[in-house]
Amino acid sequence: MDFLGPQIVLVDDDDPMRMATARRLRGLEFEVHDFASAEPALSFLSEHENDVDVIVSDLHMPKMDGLAFLAESRRCWPDLPFVMLTADSSNEPAIEALRQGAYDHLTKPLAPGEELRFHLLRAVERHRLLRRTRELERQRDVEARFEGIVGTSASMRAVFTLVERVASTDATALVLGESGTGKELVARAIHARSQRAAKPFLAVNCSALSETLLESELFGHVKAAFSGATSARRGLFEEASGGTLFLDEIGDVDASVQVRLLRALQEGEIKPVGSNEVRKVDVRVIAATNRDLAADVREGEFREDLFYRLNVVSVDLPALRDRSSDIPLLTAHFLAKYCARFERPVPPIQPDAMRLLTAYRWPGNVRELENAIQRAIAVMPPGSAVTADVLPPALRDVPRPAQGPTGSTPTVSGISFSESRALLIADFEKRYIEELLEIEKGNITRAARRGGIDRANFRRLARRYGIDLGRRDD
Repeated sequence: MDFLGPQIVLVDDDDPMRMATARRLRGLEFEVHDFASAEPALSFLSEHENDVDVIVSDLHMPKMDGLAFLAESRRCWPDLPFVMLTADSSNEPAIEALRQGAYDHLTKPLAPGEELRFHLLRAVERHRLLRRTRELERQRDVEARFEGIVGTSASMRAVFTLVERVASTDATALVLGESGTGKELVARAIHARSQRAAKPFLAVNCSALSETLLESELFGHVKAAFSGATSARRGLFEEASGGTLFLDEIGDVDASVQVRLLRALQEGEIKPVGSNEVRKVDVRVIAATNRDLAADVREGEFREDLFYRLNVVSVDLPALRDRSSDIPLLTAHFLAKYCARFERPVPPIQPDAMRLLTAYRWPGNVRELENAIQRAIAVMPPGSAVTADVLPPALRDVPRPAQGPTGSTPTVSGISFSESRALLIADFEKRYIEELLEIEKGNITRAARRGGIDRANFRRLARRYGIDLGRRDD
């Protein structure tokens, strides 16, 4: 997609007329590239085809006349509107130009300013609509091949290549990347290209369940295995038989569940909670995390043997800020998605809005971009363009580096409201964990209990803020 202002290539061998026309068009806020003949204009177009919106050409010119120029431009750039200038008051030259593919014609002397502007802006709109259509068609090709993973950057092409290769095997895969980068989409793409595609793909967020519930979710349970287990239930390892099981946020799994997962991967066997019965399972496991599991292994927070079982093949997803060239394509994708949902036409996007979208750092990655576009479509008037005003406030206040009095801490005025709030929350959490540990003299179990925090979550918070827990456990 191209978001430049209206640009016109003007060709007329009559120098005074061409210069006067160029001045008029520039006064109407068009950018004009004018030429005395068609040949240099064709050379310019071959180098700048993606920048030009409309060709305006005189009909009668030496060497290559307007009709020959029209035929050549139609052959090379069939979507680029061509407007023919004629001095003949009859309709015959105009009809011939339209018959050969011209978008419109204008008669010299040119119409008053607003009428001229209207004719040319209509051609610009048509051209940009065709561009958006072509871009959406290319985007749909990408989606069809990769189950909704949108991107053409070099880093994403490398991901697509690896997905294709991994899918043809039955190897366990570990998908790495920040929150919101699309790790589950990658897992689904691997499954869809594998020999297991006809079988179930089941997903579970390991961080959303307590230890007991996660064990039951994964391995099933027998009746009365725990309070509330009023009947036996099969787990996801059995439900996904022959297919793929996606374990999201695998880094948040507690030690006891890690042991059971290791046996399932090594032996292909599970035991339902509360049962001694061994059951064979045939499941491909794909795991994902936004954490540094290798560091967790070094710190004793994650089993080394399980890590290597999961990390047979790793797929690293880049953050959106590291593939900003994909932002226009992703924007087009989400515009089409939510306009279809809200039954609205896909709107154009103003250059100032696209500049904000590409300049923002996107800490929430693709998920945050999707939310921003959904919000824009929801709040903007139907039929209008996407402007900076309908984007989230955080985008309109892109953080700039700012130093506090000590030179190390950002000042509130130098960052956005959302970043300021995040910093305050992080500062509170860090001080709260430190105070709990101080009160309980470093005893992690008692500190977690005093704060009403799950012990595993307490350790994760401490690790996030660099608080040394040492070996003081109970």
